[in-house]
Amino acid sequence: MWTNLMPNIGISLLRNMPRGRGILVRREKGIILIFVLMILVTFSLLGLGLSFRARIENRLSQYFAAECKDLYLAKVKLNQVMVKIAQDDNDYDNFREEWAHGLSVELEKDGCLKMTIEDEDGKLDINTASSQWLDSLLFFSQSLKEQIIKNRPFLVEEEIFYLPSLDKDLFLAKGKSSILNLVTTQNHDKININTAREQVFYSMPGLSRTVVDTVLSLRRNEAIDNIETLKEVAGITVNEYQILKKALKTTSDFYTVRIQIDDKRNKIKKSFRITLQKDSNTKTVKIVRWLEQ
Repeated sequence: MWTNLMPNIGISLLRNMPRGRGILVRREKGIILIFVLMILVTFSLLGLGLSFRARIENRLSQYFAAECKDLYLAKVKLNQVMVKIAQDDNDYDNFREEWAHGLSVELEKDGCLKMTIEDEDGKLDINTASSQWLDSLLFFSQSLKEQIIKNRPFLVEEEIFYLPSLDKDLFLAKGKSSILNLVTTQNHDKININTAREQVFYSMPGLSRTVVDTVLSLRRNEAIDNIETLKEVAGITVNEYQILKKALKTTSDFYTVRIQIDDKRNKIKKSFRITLQKDSNTKTVKIVRWLEQ
């Protein structure tokens, strides 16, 4: 009987063994396929990441190159302005001179570079101005005058916006730009009679409105190149002349250049504020402050 069973058992084992090995082989092939797919996906993601990084770096390099080009153009135009100011060697400075006209330059494709020049010597220096003059100029806010005197000296005029205990609602109601157009931190000397803001003039202590009107009328007709000529003007008393002589001059030493870059093609927008100082003796102009705003 056993001899009859042996062939059947052998046949059964032989049938089962290849089938088990086939399953194992298929499983191994499936695992290998999944592993290969994972490797391919990993390399694909790495490739996409590297490609994305390369595009970003390329855009950044293009942006940096365009930014450098715009800044170089701005510096070239600034040097031209500095040369104009240095070459202006007459006995007066006013807004009818070439340096005061500013300029506008079109950038490549789409955009513009604008440059404006302000005479800082036509403003009141909040670091050195008398309490009486500040009180007259900033009549709308007593607290502002007190805080300026308490916290000066200031590096830039914008610092007054961060003074403590300031009535900001009243201050802002007067207009931020209009106030900053009247004061400076650079003019440590007298005020230029030819470029002084009218509000600064009218707030000058010891002068009547009639005298200020007379001076403004004189400078509208022609530039004043000598303060001594005011002695001969009708309506100006000796005392008023002494006040004018002590506070005024006919030339300027400090200028602010504002540069605005609007490069639409490269999406570059920048604003700079540069303060220049002129040395009339050496006929040179130097940069004393460069701020990016």
